[in-house]
Amino acid sequence: MEISLMERQLANLLQKRVSLKTTINHRHDRLIHGVPPEIASLIFAFYLDRILSPGNFALDSRKAPLGPLLLSRVCKKWEQIVHSTPQLWASVHIYSDCSYTTPLDKIRQMLRRSGELPLVISLNCKYSSWSGTQVIDFLKELAPRWGVLQLTMDPTLYSPLFNNITDCPHLEKLHIHNQSNQDQYPSFRLCNTPRLRDVQLTGFYFTNVGIQCHSITRIKVNYFSVDEIIEVLRQAPILSQFEIQSFGKVENLFPLPTTPIVHRRIKNLLLTAPLEDWNVHPLFDHISLPHLEAFTYSPRAKIPTAQLISAFNRFQCHITELTITDVKDEGFLMDHNLIELLSNLSTITRLSLLVEDRYSCKSKSADHLLRCLTRSRVELENPHAPFLPLLKVLKLRRRTFSWGDFANIFYPDESEIRAQVLDGNSVSNLAPMALDIQDSRRWPLREVHVDIIPENPRNGVPCIDKEVLPRLVQATEAGIVLALRDHNTGNDLLQESIRYHASC
Repeated sequence: MEISLMERQLANLLQKRVSLKTTINHRHDRLIHGVPPEIASLIFAFYLDRILSPGNFALDSRKAPLGPLLLSRVCKKWEQIVHSTPQLWASVHIYSDCSYTTPLDKIRQMLRRSGELPLVISLNCKYSSWSGTQVIDFLKELAPRWGVLQLTMDPTLYSPLFNNITDCPHLEKLHIHNQSNQDQYPSFRLCNTPRLRDVQLTGFYFTNVGIQCHSITRIKVNYFSVDEIIEVLRQAPILSQFEIQSFGKVENLFPLPTTPIVHRRIKNLLLTAPLEDWNVHPLFDHISLPHLEAFTYSPRAKIPTAQLISAFNRFQCHITELTITDVKDEGFLMDHNLIELLSNLSTITRLSLLVEDRYSCKSKSADHLLRCLTRSRVELENPHAPFLPLLKVLKLRRRTFSWGDFANIFYPDESEIRAQVLDGNSVSNLAPMALDIQDSRRWPLREVHVDIIPENPRNGVPCIDKEVLPRLVQATEAGIVLALRDHNTGNDLLQESIRYHASC
């Protein structure tokens, strides 16, 4: 009798538990329960695209994202929506080394819900092991559905993966990284990729890579020789963005052109300087990019001002976006060489000057950039040519910064400017221009972002000077967007300074 009574009581408790969980499932998320399933599917897809995309998780982690399984376990309603949305099941993330491999049977079960959609696949395969061979065979089965392929593998695995693959009709992105730290350069051929648009190659010779380049619009390469870079330009006629992370001398892998090769589709060039500065010359001497609009340069030493000016003049291009990034010596962003470069690029509308956040050297140089921008706000007896007359957006990342010079850009302090020396000439006969900065036609600068890297991270960035603060507030009231932040904490320096001085 007692056993029967206990069994009935246990059954009742289990029933109550099920009832409570059902009630909780209906009430815990009124948003998803209150919108049509089609909208909920879009919300889930947006979440997975942002959180579980190949670039947003640690590829060497054994706990590879479970994707839609995370969502389907929340409640019955979510499970129904997730299971009925094939798009949510079309991503594959695999990790493999000598001791562990993501369970392929579980991935196969997930893929059954994806229908015939193109797949987003990321793979980190540490070694050419038996488990790695299993993964390669599994991926080859999926080749007709490859949409995005991001691979970090042992060099010996690339040929087996791509061998005998004759058709990849949906492949749009191919990002591959040679994991070897030694001089092992894999080779492969990949045919019939009519939709291939985006390619990244790290640790490959271009001579060893057989891909169709006629449809590629974006490519990123690592340490190509000058002749390899030129060959990419030859083979990719509609390339619009070219990112080159360092490059070497001419290796004679491909013939150099007798006259500069003209590429009329590239609009965005991102270039990390070579280890040897002299390598800049043969690259620019053999190419011409007349439609170049955006240029990003990461110098290893000084900015090659003369070479860049010569190249841009020969290209006859109109640079509207210039980014100098990862600068190790802050003084390079304050000296006359930078001013010389900018003075020759009067079409710039967006300018970013960013020191390297960890190892950059602090500089005590005068900030000629801020002072030249100030000169555009004042009227000289013998006016110079306009300096960056079309500049709309300015982004700076610095370790040292003069808030007084910065405020002068918007509302010049006559007493400060009289003592300044611009281009070696004392400015003595000037008066602030009767120029309303609200007039974007005459004063186009609308947006300024400044990240200050604190000298001592524990203390943060000092507050803006009390004497300067009113001019910056006045600029924001005139419609100028000022995003002034502590680089480490993200704190708004303008608002913090206002609160600090108000409390004193």
